[in-house]
Amino acid sequence: MRPRFLRHALITTALIAANVVVYLFEVAYPGAVLGALGERGQDIADGQYYRLLTAAFVHLPPPLVYHIVSNMMSLAIMGPVLERELGRVRFLTAYLLSALGGSALSFLLLDPAVVGIGASGAVSGVFGGIASIARRLRISPRFVVAFLALGVAISLVPGVNWAAHLGGLVTGAVLTAALYYPPRSHRVAIGAVAALVALGVVAGVVAGRTAALAGRSSGPRGSYAVTGSLAACTGYFTGCAASNNSYHATWTIRCDGDACTIGASGWASEVPLSQSGGRLLATGTRRPEYASRCRGVPIPTVDRIDVVFMPDNDGAASVQGTVRRESPYTGCKAASQTWTVTGIR
Repeated sequence: MRPRFLRHALITTALIAANVVVYLFEVAYPGAVLGALGERGQDIADGQYYRLLTAAFVHLPPPLVYHIVSNMMSLAIMGPVLERELGRVRFLTAYLLSALGGSALSFLLLDPAVVGIGASGAVSGVFGGIASIARRLRISPRFVVAFLALGVAISLVPGVNWAAHLGGLVTGAVLTAALYYPPRSHRVAIGAVAALVALGVVAGVVAGRTAALAGRSSGPRGSYAVTGSLAACTGYFTGCAASNNSYHATWTIRCDGDACTIGASGWASEVPLSQSGGRLLATGTRRPEYASRCRGVPIPTVDRIDVVFMPDNDGAASVQGTVRRESPYTGCKAASQTWTVTGIR
């Protein structure tokens, strides 16, 4: 059963439900949804334009639940107001175009390696729409100014996508005015023209930014050498102290665009790194083709991989994580390591 204030707000309820469903998929498949639907500028420049809209339905994963909670609470409060005034079709049009407007300005002004997500651009558009018709709604100008000041303050917090907020706010305000104020006899025609103009502006911004980024690398390329010593193990095997078996190795990360793998000299195959939020993650296990030896006795071992690879477009990168060498027969576990590397072009 829907709360009373959402009872007649079908589109608002559907939008909240869509965001929650996407979030549940994020919980079930950590990193995969964000990597597939988030707004990364270079991906858009490479032709993945759908991200301009899908990013508005993706939020920060757990435990950062405040992101989706704050956006959905704001939408639940403001959405029914604007939906009641515009009607379902015009409200949905304003919401989606505000999301596109926020994404387009974010694409234009922010680093193309940055991943943008969240409904805040679209929600800012809802507030902008309410602000543009506040006098008709008999809402105090002081309240509008105070709420706008709060939005500006939030947008200035480090890590918040201020460009998406601004783009959504302006798009929502202008489009709502065009959909609301014209005489009823011309409202549909003028609203349709305004929507097409807004869509054209978004397309123009995206085309211009894409042209500016043409020829830029879509991701890291080359080989990255990661060296580390796996510390001595504790435990014994056939009376042999495992501390005699400390291990030193070089792992290699190879990249071609966003397709990267991590490998080591002893592994039978390399492990793919998966994209997540502008980073590349690798988890899993690989059994070396050879076994560690202690006094000539082979000790079966497994390398357990848990690394985060954070490249940029200028050839530099950092790697943080662990590669643990474990032996199921001795309980031997290698100590954690953290590496920092520089890319080689």
